[in-house]
Amino acid sequence: MAMVQIEAPGQLQEFLQVLKKRRWQALLPFAFILTLGVCFAILVPRKYKVTTQVELRENVFDTGERRNVSPSTSLREADNAPYQIKALARIRSVVNQMKSWTDYMALSPQDQHEYLLDIQDDIEVTMPPRLKTQGSTFVTISFRHTDPSRAFEFLRGLRTAWIEQEVERDRNRIAAEYQGLLREEDQLKKQIAAEERDFAQLRSEYNISPTQPSPSANQVRIEDPVFERLNEYQKELDSARIESGALQATIDGLSDQLLGIPQELSRSSTIGGVDLSESLQEQRLALGRLRGELASYGRGHSKYGVLQKEIKDAEEQLAETERQERAATIREERYPNPDFVELNGQLKAAELQQAELFARIEHLEDAHGLELEKAEERQDIYRMVRLKTADIARLVGVLDELEGRLQYKKQVMDIMNGPTGNPFQITQEVVEPKEATEPDPWLVLAISIVLGLGVGLASAMFGEYSRNCFRGAGDIGAVMVVPVLGVVNHIRTRGATRRLRLRRTLVGASSVMIMSSCLFVTWAWSSSPDLLSDRVLDSIEVFRGWFR
Repeated sequence: MAMVQIEAPGQLQEFLQVLKKRRWQALLPFAFILTLGVCFAILVPRKYKVTTQVELRENVFDTGERRNVSPSTSLREADNAPYQIKALARIRSVVNQMKSWTDYMALSPQDQHEYLLDIQDDIEVTMPPRLKTQGSTFVTISFRHTDPSRAFEFLRGLRTAWIEQEVERDRNRIAAEYQGLLREEDQLKKQIAAEERDFAQLRSEYNISPTQPSPSANQVRIEDPVFERLNEYQKELDSARIESGALQATIDGLSDQLLGIPQELSRSSTIGGVDLSESLQEQRLALGRLRGELASYGRGHSKYGVLQKEIKDAEEQLAETERQERAATIREERYPNPDFVELNGQLKAAELQQAELFARIEHLEDAHGLELEKAEERQDIYRMVRLKTADIARLVGVLDELEGRLQYKKQVMDIMNGPTGNPFQITQEVVEPKEATEPDPWLVLAISIVLGLGVGLASAMFGEYSRNCFRGAGDIGAVMVVPVLGVVNHIRTRGATRRLRLRRTLVGASSVMIMSSCLFVTWAWSSSPDLLSDRVLDSIEVFRGWFR
């Protein structure tokens, strides 16, 4: 008779056999997890989610002269909106305004801080990335809380506080800039007044007429009296020097003429001979005139040689006449030469006039020197005047530009303080929720079932395959060289069977009691809290506090 080898069961058949064998080891974790899931779904606090959306846009200021797009501080710092909205100080101020939150007011400062941190964790702020070409951005604010009324009240208060504080910050910034411009304008006006006082004092100190245009002014300039007097003295001095030169030439000419003219003339009378005195007198006069005429010409003159020849001939004729007269007795009489007296009078008058002219030149040179010093000093003064004028003109230009900025800032401040200056627009109002959004009990139950099945199956598989043993005839046949016809099951004594049943009964009963206790406490908490002690209720509230 042929021997037949026992074949090993398939994987699915083996899995079902293990599952059947260890069904209670798989069902017990499943029942525990399912019970805990049900209790958790009932005990965990229900949270209500409220949402609002705010549009943050650019402010456009049209002041008539120019149209300027000025992003508000809030828009420039839109990326920081999540941190601004969730700031702990802002949350504290909003919660402090909620008079109905008496439970918060009764907490200690440390507990209040923890309470505020829990609220901060339940706030969610989302906003899409803003492009440079976009003129606005949208901020979505969400808040979750176990009390729908509190959630509605808190989110509306938080949104209002954020908008008001941001708008107030923009308005305070514009007001501070406006006050700064006012102070700058006041300081600039004081500086201009001080410069004008210094300028007026400079004009008064150096006797500069207020109507005298500044050197850099674009006006017809009237010459300064100092420069006018300097020019007049210079002209008079030049004229006096020219006149002095002419007088010196006249004096030199008269002096040269006097050299050829005798100071006295003589008259002679002849006794006992021919009287030639008149002829001699005429010849001497003619010779004196020739000599005087010769003195008025230089050696290079064409008449100089002719006059010398005529003088020589006149001298020879005079000598011949005197020889003829010697033959007689001559009586000579001396008298002043009229020509000499006349020329000498002219010379004295010219010398006197020259002395007066020298005195005048000396006076003009002194006066000219004084005016020249004043004119040089005037150059420095006019340089200072020019600098003062330029400084005042520059300050006036700065003041005009500042007044334009001040006027524009005033208009912007008026717009910001008006209804159109608010860059916030509420696009979604806060609505009090009617149903809780989390947690979803059916989702918790489904997760519990899946998790229970997974843990139960894993426990059964681990308990079966964690032991190093043969689990059937197939395992033995795979390692034996001889055919295996069958295997003998585990043999238990009656005592071992009773102990096994007792152990299973105790585990099952304790498991049922634990699960029943959890379900009872959960049911009592939701339906009849009076059935539970205060300690149990407090423990439940502590547990619920972990998920608030």
